[in-house]
Amino acid sequence: MTSISVREFSHHMAKYLKKLRAGEGFILKYRNEPIAQMMPTHLASGSTVPGWRRPIKRIKIKGESASQTIIRMRQEEDS
Repeated sequence: MTSISVREFSHHMAKYLKKLRAGEGFILKYRNEPIAQMMPTHLASGSTVPGWRRPIKRIKIKGESASQTIIRMRQEEDS
């Protein structure tokens, strides 16, 4: 993985964003110290599909919903 300085990245951001879209990653350095690892999101998750294209998994709640719990608790407080 290549390393680039913050200055190099800021001056040639479009070039490095194209590299990210192509699947290349790099390490961002500030004063020769690594501060971030830049990599495409679809590579970070282990999927070949970019994060913004993956379907959202719905959360399934067992038992009563949060709103039903709040209503029940408020009714118990009033009693």
